[in-house]
Amino acid sequence: FEPVPPDIDPEKEKHILGAQANVWTEYIPTPEHAEYMLLPRLSALSEVVWSPKEARNLKDFHFRMQSFYERLTEMQINFRIPTPLGFGGERTIFGETVVELENPLSTGEIRYTLDGSDPGEGSLLYGEPIKITGDAEIKSRIFLDNGKMSSLTTEKIFLVNKKKNGLRFKYYEGRWEKLPDFGNLKIKGNGRCYSFDLKEARQREEFYGVVFSGFLKLKKKGEYTFYTISDDGSKLYVDGKLVVDNDGFHGAQEESGSIELKSGSHKITVEYFESSGTEKLEVLYEGPGIEKQKISPPSFFYKK
Repeated sequence: FEPVPPDIDPEKEKHILGAQANVWTEYIPTPEHAEYMLLPRLSALSEVVWSPKEARNLKDFHFRMQSFYERLTEMQINFRIPTPLGFGGERTIFGETVVELENPLSTGEIRYTLDGSDPGEGSLLYGEPIKITGDAEIKSRIFLDNGKMSSLTTEKIFLVNKKKNGLRFKYYEGRWEKLPDFGNLKIKGNGRCYSFDLKEARQREEFYGVVFSGFLKLKKKGEYTFYTISDDGSKLYVDGKLVVDNDGFHGAQEESGSIELKSGSHKITVEYFESSGTEKLEVLYEGPGIEKQKISPPSFFYKK
């Protein structure tokens, strides 16, 4: 977080006196919950507004926080226990890899699972990097000596074939309130990715559009329901047929549509545009033998 906007005139920076932080308590029922929401992020904000930009050092900040965590523990304050560093979300791999977990605290231990269950005090104790050879789901928590534990962090790993799996994307720039006819616009960029990853495709954070396309491989025939959660607009096509219409200038919202499909490969196309503010695009499906979930990277192919 940087309190001074990057596009402000340097001569006007001196007029910015600092930053303000608020915790709205309409949905905070207890003092303990208020402590959890305030700490330790209040310390992080203090670091930003009290330290010159050139003096900030994340590694040093983590080091200095150790004594503060000890003080909070001694005072029995219900602070948020940090989760393992550099972990969480999704990633694709092309072969054997290792996953490293780092405890940001000088005390406590990391426990993890590979079987989909939530880690408890009897789960695997992290001591060295975890070797991964295929699709995996790693769940981890930090456990303190006093019995308290961090929130759950999950990382999903997908093994893909670099030559076969993936999607193609085309990138455009413009200001729209609904999806344009991308066929009439100049392509500003293109490439390949392994999921509907906006950060992989876009070249700026606002006023852009992306068209993803590829082939989705299905094992069983039947009715499939597709969903898009997008901010701003999106449309999803299967074999050229519009299945999900989530178009328009709006915040994150979910729309869905169903279609009968045979087993095998089907062309999937997702059009998306971002105006300003928050960006979001998630694509999910459900069908025969498949509960509602995000479509995983190994299911996409460049060619039929």
